[in-house]
Amino acid sequence: MTVPVSPVRFTRYEIHAGMSYSYGFAVQDFDCDSRPDISFFDSEVASRNLLRSGEIGAVGYVHWNGGALQRIVSNETYPEVPAPSLEVTLFERHLSMDVNGDGRPDVVGVVNSHGAVVAYLNPAVRGVEWDRQYLSTATPAAVNIAAGDLDADGDSDLVVAMRVQPTTAPDPAVRGLVWLENPGRAAGEWRQHPVEGSADLVDPRNLSAADLDGDGQLDIVVGDASTGLLSWFKRVGGAAWERRDIASVTTIHGHFGTTMDIDRDGHMDILQPVYQGIVWVRNRGRGQGWDVIPIARFEREIVQIVVSDVVLGDLDLDGKSDIVFSILTLSESPTRMRRGGVYWLRQNQGAWDAFRILFEENATVGLSLLDYDGDGDLDVLSNSEYQRNAVTLWINEHGGTDG
Repeated sequence: MTVPVSPVRFTRYEIHAGMSYSYGFAVQDFDCDSRPDISFFDSEVASRNLLRSGEIGAVGYVHWNGGALQRIVSNETYPEVPAPSLEVTLFERHLSMDVNGDGRPDVVGVVNSHGAVVAYLNPAVRGVEWDRQYLSTATPAAVNIAAGDLDADGDSDLVVAMRVQPTTAPDPAVRGLVWLENPGRAAGEWRQHPVEGSADLVDPRNLSAADLDGDGQLDIVVGDASTGLLSWFKRVGGAAWERRDIASVTTIHGHFGTTMDIDRDGHMDILQPVYQGIVWVRNRGRGQGWDVIPIARFEREIVQIVVSDVVLGDLDLDGKSDIVFSILTLSESPTRMRRGGVYWLRQNQGAWDAFRILFEENATVGLSLLDYDGDGDLDVLSNSEYQRNAVTLWINEHGGTDG
């Protein structure tokens, strides 16, 4: 894929590289100093030896804004959960929210290898490890997580997507989508409720909670990278959810997208990776109809290109939203070299111009936008999987005033 170099200059800063397996991060002001920090995990996989001498399982970190790196979790193997069939410990996609109601942001994510949702509680003191809290141990092969107040009681609940994964969950009791109800108190039980267990949900990567129909209640958006279906689920009274498929969209090989009001018309839209490209699924109003607008289309290559994440923000400070996306290529084995990178799209009279921030022989799997240095423009955070397994910050040198 030949793309010109970005006209906005970015300076590369390695947060942490050379991990055994890295998949997911969260951006949050964990120490409440009004500057964004970064959490990420180094997981253990059977195909690779851990580079950390004498350690096992997963290790969690927080990169404090300014450069200090702290280990918040060590040798995490989740002993209370039945051991998986593979020698792996995978704490992957995660986010930040206040789990125990103490006013401090915590980390909560999916333990794909053990079928669990786990929170690590922020102690509000640097230099100490964070305590673990299980929110669910009945989410086999969990692959993604989203937060939102699903029951409109004033606190954030969680939606969990589970994929078909015979290696660690050959015959799961549940599958598809569930939501976890926040008990509203620190010691309460997070009750698990079904959303959808359809056979159409095989690899539900894209996941978000947003009000698509403007009724004041959150809906659930999910895109499946295996079956190719893009759907949303509406609460229809009590515990029931009604599924609504969005036609003319094929999400095969499309990983993580985003849901937001892209054209600022008051309706929530979906930015979705698709086979060899990206589409804007435009909400005509209250979820009653959808326009599928191609944003980017890539020529097919010998090795399959996958758009692994897309985020939206104004990189060049021209007042218009840009799209930042990451690329990975599929490979026959974890040891075979992959290609990937970070790119962005700028609006240009109804079209989109593509530019390259990064191209390298590593699969880039995650993105976020943040003003890390407080200068008023958006920086880019990326997460590479194989081969390098790293979390990398790209400082935007476009302009702004240092804070």
